[in-house]
Amino acid sequence: MAEYRFLDDARWRGLCFFGCRIPGEKMVFGSCPSRDCIEGIADGFVIKPFDPQAPVITIPFGEAEGKETYHEENTDFPYYPTAKAFYMKHAGIIIDYLRENPEKKVVYSRVLTCETRKSLTDIFETLCRTYPMAYVFCFRTPQTGLWIGASPELLGEFSKQSFKTVALAGTMLAARGGKWSDKNKREQKIVADYIRNILSTAEAKHIYEKDGEKIAGPVKHLVTEFSATLPDDVKAETIIEQLSPTPALSGYPQYEAIEMIVEHEAYRRGCYGGFCGIHNHPVYGKSCLWVNLRSMRINASNQCAIYSGGGLMPDSEAEEEWLETERKATTLLSVL
Repeated sequence: MAEYRFLDDARWRGLCFFGCRIPGEKMVFGSCPSRDCIEGIADGFVIKPFDPQAPVITIPFGEAEGKETYHEENTDFPYYPTAKAFYMKHAGIIIDYLRENPEKKVVYSRVLTCETRKSLTDIFETLCRTYPMAYVFCFRTPQTGLWIGASPELLGEFSKQSFKTVALAGTMLAARGGKWSDKNKREQKIVADYIRNILSTAEAKHIYEKDGEKIAGPVKHLVTEFSATLPDDVKAETIIEQLSPTPALSGYPQYEAIEMIVEHEAYRRGCYGGFCGIHNHPVYGKSCLWVNLRSMRINASNQCAIYSGGGLMPDSEAEEEWLETERKATTLLSVL
């Protein structure tokens, strides 16, 4: 579609830009010179890296004209894939730790690398067509680099005091029938309890929950949908900051899990596991932020770093977790 070509046009004109397709909606896009990006949550396309200490970057709504000189400030591009031997060793260390601390969880990820000759237009259009129920996104700023993905996980949709979010965890092949394992159920429960506690602490009213499954490419997940009404003195943006990264992306307890991630992953996650999306869109009349998941970073030479992870629990097996990351990575590998 013609509107998708905006992405490549903005890229080669040296602009910061974004494009996103909310399930069931039309594409939203915008661009600006690097100097016009805003630090903090503002009206526009909001980007939050995984690191809780990293600042939020907002690309304001609107389209820029002309050309700019683009300089990438973020040089943490992982040029090499995570070796299986490295993954198995460090996943094993984490699993051994969790067996001594069975109430905890760590989300461990790895990187797959490749090159692509496809344009952003082609990749974005294929993702939209292949995954109609996913949030398809693409963005670039000097602070973050260029990212594209198709996320199954809503972090927060809100307008005034109305708030929606989901707990999404547990994974098995979409084609597989049968019951969910106890491991997957416990993994999902940790995330749902975490969200439930944040909403309750905020004294949210009319909390409604709906359990189900969500198919995301070759896999499916357990999901609990939450909707609530926030008190007048509680900002939805505050709830978003408390939620991210949820135990579905980091683990539990949050900061302890993040320490283990930093220690045992051989790269910095950047925006993987953070969130992105539109904030106070003038047409949609709402904010819609999604987890940066099933995503990859692309550098100036069109090298791709695909990020894929899974929740480690006391009864996890490293080999099966490795295979799970393989399945999840096919979301992007299939379009490259």
